[in-house]
Amino acid sequence: MINSVVSFGLMADERLSGFTPIAAIENASLAIYQNRLNSISPCPGGYMSFPEEKLWDEINDGWSRMSFKQRNLWEVIKRTPEEWTLKGYGPCWVVALIGETVIYYNHFEHGFNRSPWSQFGIIDYYQSLQSGLEDAVQTPLNLVDTGYDVGPWTSGPFAGEYPGR
Repeated sequence: MINSVVSFGLMADERLSGFTPIAAIENASLAIYQNRLNSISPCPGGYMSFPEEKLWDEINDGWSRMSFKQRNLWEVIKRTPEEWTLKGYGPCWVVALIGETVIYYNHFEHGFNRSPWSQFGIIDYYQSLQSGLEDAVQTPLNLVDTGYDVGPWTSGPFAGEYPGR
């Protein structure tokens, strides 16, 4: 008996090796998802290798270490994590906006960093700090207190093994 089910423009009776209507549906579903992601994501073609669940763990850990003053600022600048493109590196999670500066999680360095942004969805500069969220929130507080950006500009290395290496 010849199966003549049409799945997304492919005939199931083409007798392709390993072809099943289920595989065609899965492949078409993946293609539809990728097209949707590329059309709504500011990171077209990018793949976020750091899961949002782990990001929330980092955010919650950082929040638990914040002072009351840091928490007050955090409540004003935080946003639902959103994928933005880090120029030259690919997608990263943005967790806060304050003026023309974003606070993002750098999953390459495993820490929170700040960067200017000039176009929504694009992080302008890579920073290799390995700061906790509380440190990334403290920096704008220091800027307000002193009137200029006192850093930090670098962080020391952390001993240990890093995920993905």
